[in-house]
Amino acid sequence: MKRMILFMIAGLLWTITGCKDDKEVAISGMSLEPAILMLAKGETKSLALTVEPAGALHENIIWSSEKPDVATVNDQGKVTGISTGTSTISASTHDGGLITTCLVAVNAMSMTMGSPFARICMFGEGDCTIHWGDGTIETVPLFDFSNGIYYDYFWTDENSIYVFHHSYSGTSGCTIIITGENVTHLYINGYNQYNKLTSLDVRNNTALTTLNCMDNQLTVLDVSQNTSLTTLSCGYNLLQHLDISNNTALTHLGCNSNQLTDLDISNNPSLLDLGCNDNQLTNLDLYPHLTLNLLSCSNNQLTSIDVSRNTELNFLWCYNNQLTDLDVSHNTALVELLCDNNQLTDLDLSNNAALSKLWCDNNALSSLDLSNNTMLNQLWCNNNRLTSIDVSNNTLIRQFSCANNQLTALDVSNNIELDQAWCNDNELDTEALIALIKSLPHNNKINNIITIKSNPGVNGLSESDLSIATSKGWTIDR
Repeated sequence: MKRMILFMIAGLLWTITGCKDDKEVAISGMSLEPAILMLAKGETKSLALTVEPAGALHENIIWSSEKPDVATVNDQGKVTGISTGTSTISASTHDGGLITTCLVAVNAMSMTMGSPFARICMFGEGDCTIHWGDGTIETVPLFDFSNGIYYDYFWTDENSIYVFHHSYSGTSGCTIIITGENVTHLYINGYNQYNKLTSLDVRNNTALTTLNCMDNQLTVLDVSQNTSLTTLSCGYNLLQHLDISNNTALTHLGCNSNQLTDLDISNNPSLLDLGCNDNQLTNLDLYPHLTLNLLSCSNNQLTSIDVSRNTELNFLWCYNNQLTDLDVSHNTALVELLCDNNQLTDLDLSNNAALSKLWCDNNALSSLDLSNNTMLNQLWCNNNRLTSIDVSNNTLIRQFSCANNQLTALDVSNNIELDQAWCNDNELDTEALIALIKSLPHNNKINNIITIKSNPGVNGLSESDLSIATSKGWTIDR
């Protein structure tokens, strides 16, 4: 029995020592994630090292930083941002046979291109460095935006000193890194064939006051650290969520043409302009935005909207929703009201004396009192249920559409500025049409036209009736 036990112990020792004699599995490949690491000054994050094959031992990896004054790394792959700039972090085997790297950017912005043509405009103080992502690096001067430069000019001017270009020889997907703490204005929109960003990281640029990243392919946008932002234009992207709760200084927000289902602006009381049209919003709370000047919330799914506290509104564009009621009695400063394509049955405009542009077409209005709206110069009330309309007090009207209603009479004799009128598809008989033609103002403008087709009295008009309009400078479309 003792002899058997000794044999078993010997066999076990042989097995153990035999395993130790086996050759250790060598590393055949390794990589770091992420390939680009964005850090704020003083921030620490860990890099993930992956080796091949999966069972290979990698206890003796050597970590190093190209620029320790920019970023440091410890023996566990933890990287800390020290100062503004970029540094390459390397992980290598102890014999130096294999090496993998990560680019660390401290206090920088990054963006991934979906187009082979990059176009960036920046303003601020000092210089900044652009790593174009293909090995090209350039340092460029920043200019002070306070000089009052006109955006449309410097963005569309191919030779503008404020715009930086780069091409990628037919490829896309490069990640651009911009270092510089004092960039205050960044314009990186997808103008024409440019940019088409798939990602944008501006979290570490806390000096940013204006960000325009419109017309790209962004699905995520984090501006939580950009507390100095006053203007954010991120329309025409693929955003499903936008958190602006930390951006309390915002005065201009354009997030139109995305895929937003909700928008919380309760922490942005200084908003002057809000463009959230062409989304999927079902609710919009505008309190406490008492200074709001422009609201564009058209093409959503709103069933109601309360603008009673927004007494400084000049422009309200809420068309193409599902509104059944709209109270603008407190909005005495309104200049433009575009509420067409809703389900309104009533619209009280008695307190809106400053109104110059009114689109209320494609609703269910059976009456419309415009007696107090003497500043109107454009009126679209077509496709409603109007049986009459009095525009005698609206002497400044130039464009007037009342088509597709149930009008039996119409007098435009007081509308001395009128040059275009659409009165088709009503219930105007021949007598009413003759009266309308006689009421047309004499006009020396070119291309004055009135459309009267699809009225029951059109075929009863004589050439002499039509000549009355011609003598006044009008063309009749019948």
